[in-house]
Amino acid sequence: MSNAQQVFSGPRPIVKMLTHVMKPALRRRSLGEATIILDWVKIIGAELAQRCYPERLIFPRGKREGGTLMIAVDSGSSLLIQYSESLLIDWINSYFGYQAIARIKLKHTQIPFKTTGNGTNHEKTCEMTEVEEAQAFLNMKDSELKNAMIRFKSSYDARMKSKET
Repeated sequence: MSNAQQVFSGPRPIVKMLTHVMKPALRRRSLGEATIILDWVKIIGAELAQRCYPERLIFPRGKREGGTLMIAVDSGSSLLIQYSESLLIDWINSYFGYQAIARIKLKHTQIPFKTTGNGTNHEKTCEMTEVEEAQAFLNMKDSELKNAMIRFKSSYDARMKSKET
């Protein structure tokens, strides 16, 4: 059976399929840049990979080493990434086996939080029952604030309900 007639049967791991899907999109980028994007979690670990991602890899003209890696980082995590810069450079260079990266530039952006292993979302800071919410509103002394909070709560609930459907 030729390669063109090869039939896939059964479910495949998404990680294996990702490489085939991403290759055409990454062809216009360098091999090093594509490798960093595809293997980012392997290179720096899941903890840091949730806080940042590689955007671009720029090499000096005519060279394939001593490049600058542009990393998009969440503003809250930028200090951690900045202090880990030399460690990141070492990890990336040891992954490639040569001095591919000489420096890192950080670009502050908003990175959506991912669900943690226990199924909770970082964006949800606390869950209150309806009784606790009602009690909190009743205890407010400022009526303008109380009315504003009730309007905000109803607007928020409507938005969350529309996202669920």
